[in-house]
Amino acid sequence: MRESECLAKFFSGKCLENLDIDYETGMRDFELRHQRILLERREFRADVREKKRLRRKEKRDQTSPQ
Repeated sequence: MRESECLAKFFSGKCLENLDIDYETGMRDFELRHQRILLERREFRADVREKKRLRRKEKRDQTSPQ
C-alpha cells in the first residue's frame, strides 16, 4: 500500500501530503455521491406524492356532480 511506502521513507513530507490530498478527495467524492443519492430519493418521493395527488383529484372530479 502507498501508506507503507510513505512510512518506509520515514514520513516523507511530500508523500504524506499526497496521501492526505487523496484521502480528502476520496471523502469529498463519497460525500457528493451520498448527497446525490439523497437528492434522487427526495425527488422520487416528491414524484410519488404528486401522482397520488393527481389520482385523488381525478377521483374527486369523477364522483362530484357536474
